[in-house]
Amino acid sequence: MMKKAWVFSAAAVGLMTMSTPAHAFDTNACMGCHAIDIVKVGPALKTVVATYGDEKTLAKAFASGFAVKDRRIANSDPAMMAKAAVMTAQYNLKIKGHEKQAAHALFETVKNNAYGDY
Repeated sequence: MMKKAWVFSAAAVGLMTMSTPAHAFDTNACMGCHAIDIVKVGPALKTVVATYGDEKTLAKAFASGFAVKDRRIANSDPAMMAKAAVMTAQYNLKIKGHEKQAAHALFETVKNNAYGDY
């Protein structure tokens, strides 16, 4: 009986690691405030991708602490500046410490036109 439990546990762990790489970032949480191609609470993700241009630049912005004064979209749009505090809270909860993964996932979300683990 113990051998069966061990085999099942090993298989379950194997399936979990196969389905989502350890470096993945789930963008599903982003869709509460961001749509891929329209403005919601925050800018469209396509706008974010176009504004930052590449994953490395966005990851660098995230890694710098994502201060409101350094945000390209918020600084060019007063309506987005007024909503910046919402993103600061989400940054601290979900992105901080995962800057490269979050930037990669955002660009993949736009590329694939689908939220998910990337």
